Amino acid sequence: MVLIRLHWLGILVGVACAAACTESLFDSHGPGGGSGSNMGPTSCDAPCIADAAVDFDGSPTGKSQAWRYLDDHRDRTWAAMAANGGAMTGADPANHITTCAANHAAPACAMLSDALLVSSSGATSAADPAIEFTASAQQVIQLSVKAFMASGADQTIRLYRNGRPDALITAVATAGKPIEQTIAVDALAKDRFLVAMAPMAAGAGDVAIQFIASSAGMVFPQACQLAVGFGGATGTTVKDACRGVTFTYYDDNLTPPQPVTLGDDPFGQKSAAADIALGKSYEADQPIAQNTTLTVQLWVRQRALSPGGEAAWPLSDMDFTEGAPGGLAIALGGTPAKLQASTGTVSTPTMIDTADALTAWPGTGDWHFVRVVQTGGNLNLCIDGKQKASVPVPDGQLKTIEQLHLARNKFGIPAGSSFFDGFLDDVRIFKGALPCE
Repeated sequence: MVLIRLHWLGILVGVACAAACTESLFDSHGPGGGSGSNMGPTSCDAPCIADAAVDFDGSPTGKSQAWRYLDDHRDRTWAAMAANGGAMTGADPANHITTCAANHAAPACAMLSDALLVSSSGATSAADPAIEFTASAQQVIQLSVKAFMASGADQTIRLYRNGRPDALITAVATAGKPIEQTIAVDALAKDRFLVAMAPMAAGAGDVAIQFIASSAGMVFPQACQLAVGFGGATGTTVKDACRGVTFTYYDDNLTPPQPVTLGDDPFGQKSAAADIALGKSYEADQPIAQNTTLTVQLWVRQRALSPGGEAAWPLSDMDFTEGAPGGLAIALGGTPAKLQASTGTVSTPTMIDTADALTAWPGTGDWHFVRVVQTGGNLNLCIDGKQKASVPVPDGQLKTIEQLHLARNKFGIPAGSSFFDGFLDDVRIFKGALPCE
């Protein structure tokens, strides 16, 4: 039995193998491409979908047209690197990407000959070098990252989805120590997966990085319980991409349904996020199953504070069923403003209570990424890629019989009227625990 890091949102899976059981997941992409030569890989055969080294040809999108090579500005903006003599170079020329196949003598390539060769200027640079793969279809994919640095200062290797706070894997490359991580994810069509080399201080020259996307051979979805995007929505409803849950847009009387309104998303795309006016909200047509370790996340941009000073609720399926409370509510409110993640813990005819994780809310006007993770007996609250608070909550406590509301809490004060005023985007719920950073 060899333990391969096939993470279902943090779960390691053991895989049986025959004979001496010495093969790494990457052995077919090891020194010399597994052939004894030093030419690197030449093909990406099924179940491989895209291989960053195989597909690299010095063009802006690679052979498969699935890649981009970017300056990651660490602020939800990127700029394409420029093609430069078979390599890609950033605005800071010390940020560049080429291949081991073209640079056999690079020390890191002695360990990973079939990799990209990435160099970074350092933390004082305006950007980090990043490699982006875009999923072409809705499917379960396995993302594999391996890195090796022969010498130099430690470098953080981040794998994230769409925006940097949506972390999937974070690892530190230390000189002389290879790192290898694999995660299986439910990818939506046009989901972007990026590997960025983020210096902790000084930059590093010639870090070998393998980044491979493969079919996981599984039926979609596996972990995804909900994935709601709003781009292109028309009429009065939007539909979840994972389980087919329908959300209807209502005014404060919950009738009749209202036409969906849209605004710019966190990445500047027009008409791609929900623009929710005060007094309006979305309601799901069914509860979302969440009686296990769970990750709930969304992008939030608050337009204005609640006029009465009450809490505003970007998301809630809080459950105060007598004797069986649960659910999850995410709220903004208070003076000074706080971000709060809560679940019902007590519900009797005479008393209700909640467990609450709270942290400072940066305020109105800008987008923020909120992730709530229930795992290991705790409810962890994260904002913009950093864990900020935690409260003890038993695993499975977030179970609920309530429909999910976006921009409203059914149990708000005044009853049902604590609405959120602003923008929401990319609301997702997964079985399993994703990292905060």
